[in-house]
Amino acid sequence: PWAICAGGLDSSDSSQSHLAEPGSNGMASDVDDPSLVYVCQQGRRRVVRCRLAEHDPGTPLEKCPGFARICDTDPNGLLLNSPNDVIVSSDGAVWFTDPIYGLLEKDRFCDEWRGNTSYLDRKAAEGGTGIKGVYRVEPATGKVSLVTPFHRRPNGLALSQPGEKELWVADSSVGNPSWTAYPVGDGGSAPPVARANRVITQALLGRLLGSGGAPLLGHEGLSDGFKIDGGGRLWTSVPNGFAVIDPGDDGAGPRLICEVVLGVNTSNVAFGTRGQVWLTGSGGVYRIQRLLDTVG
Repeated sequence: PWAICAGGLDSSDSSQSHLAEPGSNGMASDVDDPSLVYVCQQGRRRVVRCRLAEHDPGTPLEKCPGFARICDTDPNGLLLNSPNDVIVSSDGAVWFTDPIYGLLEKDRFCDEWRGNTSYLDRKAAEGGTGIKGVYRVEPATGKVSLVTPFHRRPNGLALSQPGEKELWVADSSVGNPSWTAYPVGDGGSAPPVARANRVITQALLGRLLGSGGAPLLGHEGLSDGFKIDGGGRLWTSVPNGFAVIDPGDDGAGPRLICEVVLGVNTSNVAFGTRGQVWLTGSGGVYRIQRLLDTVG
C-alpha cells in the first residue's frame, strides 16, 4: 500500500480491532497548492493534510511530508464522529461531512434502526457531538463552523458550478437517497446554521434509483460521493450504479437525465480528462467515457 494506517489508527491496537472501517475516506487537493491533499481519517475521527505524492510508500500516513491536523472537534470542542468526505472551495476553505460510518463494527456491519434506535447514533452521542453535521474550516484562522445539523447520514458534498453559490450535500440514509442545497454567501461562507434552498428526492424525480425493476435489499449502495459539472448537473453514485441529475435551475424541478445500473455498490465520482468519468465501487474502479470532451 502507498500508506499504511491511513485512518490514523495503529493496526496492532487490539482496542480498535472491532471497527469495520478504521481507514481513510474522502480526499481533496488544495486549490493553491495541489500537492497538498486533505484526507478524512475515519479511524482518528479527524481531517488532516499532507503532501501525499511525496509520501514514502509503505509507511504510516502520519509520516507523510507536510502532515498537519486540520480539524478533529466541532465548534464546541466535542469529538467528531468520523469525517467522510471533504472538498476545498476556491477561497481555500475546507468543507467536510461527519456521519458515523467510521463507528461501524465488524459484528454489526449495518446501519439499521432496531428498537427505535441505532447503535451508531448512540455511539456518536457518547462523548461526541450527538449530531451528524457538515462543517466549514476558515482558511485564514482555522475556525470551525457548523453548516448544518439536519442530516441523518450526510455523505458526499460539492459546490455548485459555476460560481460556488450553493453547497450540495448527499444524504445516504438507507432507502431514502437525497441531495440538499444550502446557500453560500459572497464571501464563501454559509450562514451559522444554513436553511436549505432545495432538496432532490426520489419522490421529486419520480424514480426508485438503482432498482432496475427489482426490489432493493439495502446492500446495493447509497447516495455517496458526487461531482457537479459546469452546467450544474450532479454526477452521483446511487444504489447499484450512478446517475446524472439536473437540479432544475430553470424552475422546472429536478429531473433524472440518465442512470447507469452497474450492479455494484458505487461510492465516489471524479472527472478526468478527455471526457472521462471515473467511479469507485465494490471490487474496482470504473470508467465511463462521455461523448463530449468537456464536462460543461
